[in-house]
This record gives sequence, C-alpha cells and structure tokens, in this order.
Amino acid sequence: MKDYEIVIIGSGPGGYVAAIRAAQLKKKVCLIEKEWVGGTCLNIGCIPTKALIASAEIYSLTKRSKEFGVEIMGEINYSLDKMMQRKKAIVSRSVRGVEFLLKSYNIDLKRERGELISPGEVKVGDETITTENIIIATGSEPKIIKGLEPDEELLLTSKDALETKEIPENFLVVGAGVIGIEMATFFNSLGTKVTIVEMLDSILPTLESEKLSRTLESQLKKRGITILTSTTVDNVKKRENSCSVTFSNGEEKEFEKMLVVVGRCASLDGIDIEKIGIEMDSGFIRTDKRMKTNLNGIYAIGDVRGGMLLAHKASKEGVVAVLNASGMDTEMKYHAVPSCIFSCPPAALVGMTEKMAKEKGVKIRIGEYQYIGNARAHTLGEKEGYVRIITDENGQVLGGEILGAQADTMISEIAMACEHRMNIKDVEKVIHPHPTLSEIVMEAFEDAGGKAIHKPPRGGE
Repeated sequence: MKDYEIVIIGSGPGGYVAAIRAAQLKKKVCLIEKEWVGGTCLNIGCIPTKALIASAEIYSLTKRSKEFGVEIMGEINYSLDKMMQRKKAIVSRSVRGVEFLLKSYNIDLKRERGELISPGEVKVGDETITTENIIIATGSEPKIIKGLEPDEELLLTSKDALETKEIPENFLVVGAGVIGIEMATFFNSLGTKVTIVEMLDSILPTLESEKLSRTLESQLKKRGITILTSTTVDNVKKRENSCSVTFSNGEEKEFEKMLVVVGRCASLDGIDIEKIGIEMDSGFIRTDKRMKTNLNGIYAIGDVRGGMLLAHKASKEGVVAVLNASGMDTEMKYHAVPSCIFSCPPAALVGMTEKMAKEKGVKIRIGEYQYIGNARAHTLGEKEGYVRIITDENGQVLGGEILGAQADTMISEIAMACEHRMNIKDVEKVIHPHPTLSEIVMEAFEDAGGKAIHKPPRGGE
C-alpha cells in the first residue's frame, strides 16, 4: 500500500491549492516545501510587490491632495522602513493563513527538500515516501544573463529589490516585462529617476497588445520614466557605489543600482529530468491539457511547465491535475486567463487581442470607451485610460483589455464573458451600478455593437 495518494512538490499558489482540493476530495495528500509555504508569490513575488506599490500609490495620491480640496500642512514624506515593515507583516499574515488552511484540512506538510526518485517515489530528507500520483509544482527562478550576474549590491534580482534599504537617485531596469514595469513604477513613485531598457521594440512584448503597450509607455514617460526599446546593455563596469552602463545605441550612463528582470526559467531542484525521463519543452516540463507529463502518475503545474507564468493560472492547473489524478477527466482551458500589470496606471487583459486576431485571420469588431467619459473616473481623479472589447463578427466576446484605475479588478467581468463565450447581447442585459468605473466596461461592450449611450455615433451609423 502506498504512503499517499497524491504527493505535491512545492507549496506555491499551484501546490497548496492542489493540496487543498485533493484533501476536499478525501485524498491522503502530502505537500513538500523546502523553503517558504506560499512559494515565490506570497513571499518574494506578487504579494510583497503589491504591498510596496500600494504604499507608493498612497504617497503619490497624498501629493495630489490639493486636487481634492485637501490641504496638508508641512512636508509630505515617506518612511521606507515602515513600508518594508508593512510589507513583511502582510506576507507573514498571508503565509500563516495558508498554513492554517493546510492544517485545517489535515494535509501532511513536510518542510524539507523533496527529490523525485521515480514515478511513485519521493525522497524527503532521509525518508523515501511512496505515492500513487506526484504533482510537480516547483515554480520558476530568475534567468541569469552572462555579464549581468546579480551581486545583491549593485546588480539586483526582483527579490533583492524588494529588500532594498534605501531608494536610489537613479535606477536602471533591464527588461520591460511585467516585473520590470511594476518595480519601475514603485521606485519612480518614490522619486527615483528610472530608466527601462528593453531589447524588443515595445514594453510588455509578451502580452501582444500594441495599443496597451504603446499607451502605457506614453503614461510611464509622462511620469518621468525613460524607456529605451530596441536597445540592449552592451557592457557594465562596476564602481564602488554605482555602475557605468554602455547601451547598444552608444550611450553610456551611470546608475546607482540595476535591476535585471529578463525572464524566468523552470526551477528543477530535486527533479532529475534526464534520469527520470520527463520530457521538456523549451526548458519547461511538457504536459498535456490534463497536466500529465509523459510518465504515468506524474503531473506538472504552474511556472515549471511554462506558458503564462501567473499564480492564478498555476492554481487552476493544480485543481485540474488533482481532478485527473482522482479519476475525473478534466482539461485546462487557456482562452480566458487574465493578466494584470500593477503599474501606474494599472493594466489588465484577457483572451484575444487585436494583434492576435489579425495574425489568426479572425474578423473582429472592437468596442472601446475612455475613462474621461465616465463621471466616477472624474470624482476619483483617474481620467486617463480606456476599456477595449474584442468580439467576432457575430458579437461573441473573444477578449478585452483595460488601462486605468481598478483595471486589475474590472478585468474579471470580461474574463467571465470570454470563459463562457458570451455574446455582447447577453452582457448588455446586465445593469451596472452608477456611478462606478464598471460603467466603462459596460459602455465598451455596448460600443462593440454600436450602441454605446455616452459616445457619439460612429461615422456612417
């Protein structure tokens, strides 16, 4: 008899969610974690980053207080130490919450390094445990580029940046993906002169929305961030307290600190891929839509299997893996997975973009509405931004994007419409409360059908 029915290696948003769902299905489950319960997301990724960005946003909003008729006497300042204390408290509370849930479901949590020995066998410390199914949820780690190796002092990883002891006067971010844009937003909000360098021709290149990338880039530049696209770092000379950086365009500039965020790779510690015979795809574990690897009884979920490296995607994959390991045939669907960028302003998108549609030859209709046309946006002082809806010729919702205040929350309505393949006629029936920013989403849906109330008619209509 096996020791467990399901063993999960890694307790990030994929692993711990899988463990809880397995326990709900009355499976005997073991969760192995070598470092932090909650993984990268809760400890050195999503949650601490958003905690710091929230503090920076409050500081920025306070400096705008006169716009709202509020006068603050004296100098407006911030305490980086207290921001860090708040961040640590939020992380600690979140981790304790997950640990409480695991305990409440009687999940066997082993806080040691897990090593996959063979299908059905995992070594944990000095012990080897047996299981019917194994779910690999070991996550990802930062890519290291030759010549840009982090040193925790001048050349930083995102983890290092989250523990910064002081705010630099000038700061270089190498890589204009989501992490780079979010960290640039944080430091810029606190007064740092930030430069972003990106080798491709736009920021956020993997999101495949030309309008969103172009518009957000314009907004970031308005905030004083310098953005160099189609540019690479050719050389870095370290000095005592700074770096001299030479770019591919011939410019040479001095920076106090550099953040290198040029992608992530699968974290495979304890997973001897070649020895066990697990198939890989571009450096990540290959699975089918049921999260099954090529070996019977071994599944992989989250960042370790590649695709969109998102916590909520990993969680859903964890559920799918557990259902299949429990004999319930279930496939993962990726057509409605939202992505969020906690920049200033924030951005979010889901499903098909205009660029994707053109590449696939799909004929589409586009509905769009600007924040400036919404009364609630004016009351909040958040008039910059737009909502865009993509449908097919018959009005079926294929995707959407938002740039503006509360984009990360409002994208869920569009995601639901995409997931259930709703038609704009269905969404038009939903009454949106007034005055709210959600009315911008409503107007964009209606505009896709040429019926937006608070927008002049299109030419020829």
